[in-house]
Amino acid sequence: MFIETLSNGIKVIGEQMEHVSSATIGCWVKSGSLYERENEGGISHFIEHMMFKGTKKRDATAIAYEMDAIGGQINAFTAKECTCYYVKTISDYVDAATDILCDIVCNSMFDKAEMEKEKGVVIEEIGMVEDTPEDLVHDMLAASYYRDYPLARPILGTRESVTSLSRDMIMDYLNRHYVAESMVVSIVGKYDKDHMLELLEKSLSCIEGKKAESLPLAFAPQKNNIFKQKDTEQTHICLALPGYRMEDDKTYPLIALSNLFGGGMSSRLFQNIREKKGLVYSVYSYASAYSHVGLFGIYAGTGDRQAQQVIELIYKEFADIKNKSIDKDEFLRAKQQMKASYIMGLESTSNRMNALGKSLLLQEKIRSIDETIAKIDAVNIDSVISILPEVFNVDILCSAVIGKTELKI
Repeated sequence: MFIETLSNGIKVIGEQMEHVSSATIGCWVKSGSLYERENEGGISHFIEHMMFKGTKKRDATAIAYEMDAIGGQINAFTAKECTCYYVKTISDYVDAATDILCDIVCNSMFDKAEMEKEKGVVIEEIGMVEDTPEDLVHDMLAASYYRDYPLARPILGTRESVTSLSRDMIMDYLNRHYVAESMVVSIVGKYDKDHMLELLEKSLSCIEGKKAESLPLAFAPQKNNIFKQKDTEQTHICLALPGYRMEDDKTYPLIALSNLFGGGMSSRLFQNIREKKGLVYSVYSYASAYSHVGLFGIYAGTGDRQAQQVIELIYKEFADIKNKSIDKDEFLRAKQQMKASYIMGLESTSNRMNALGKSLLLQEKIRSIDETIAKIDAVNIDSVISILPEVFNVDILCSAVIGKTELKI
């Protein structure tokens, strides 16, 4: 593994895998709803869409045709605090794929006519989320938990915010956030390191080496509930409790806790609410970590008549895990889930590219594989028990519910 810095300040992290015949290259940017101003809702995601609509030397059709001609894949995604543009191709065509990737990042035109068409596409995407309550309820949970903090905003924005986006707003946002200090390139697979660095140096020279905007850091969770009445077949319940930021070592015990509490078929939520009582089809927990904050989330989908009972059973599981000892066998299963998930993720060039790029961009450092495994191995029952009072603090529990009847939370 290596980390190099281009002359304009963009960091490049790479890992070579000689046993594979492909490579995945990602260009990461600190761009997401966390960085958006109040009038810019959804701009990060909209920019991601527009990057594929034509550059100074390729229109949208040429981008698609050229990638297909080399059997490659090009795509992107926007998250709460980062956007990633990436290509995956066989090693023979790494140069061509990288040229296309850098072209869209550096030279996209943001044509006004294309913008108006793409607004319609994004508004349809927003409509799809609104028609999918199991997705919408997670956006509502972010609004409930983070409230006035920027992470509360949906990645897609709203119909009103997307409609109001102008080309001037986009160019201003790019000028503030698509700068060298806020960008990382990650490449994993089979490629020539020196040649790749030369290619990136030339292809990304258009990115200015300016300072990035600072982030708002102050946040403290407070109890909050959001309910949306909707005539749905299921009631969708999301709960949030305090979690930890990415760099906090307590994140590892929290992942183990999530696995044993609601992370798999042997977990407490699944066994006690789904299998033994048959009250839900889906129930799970998860740990969500960002640069400066985090949450522990729980989701359950159930019928209207038993929804209140499901809430009460989840609360019972909170009390049981706090008041009774964690069983050694369930702990070992949860820890093995965590370790296996990490190790299996190393086998994919795409997964490894994601892990390296995101870590360097948001944490500004990389833990080696051995260091990460050592952190996982260091998790024990005592370290999980020690975080229970902080995590299962129901006095500041937040909720989001979509269904026919408002629940008592």
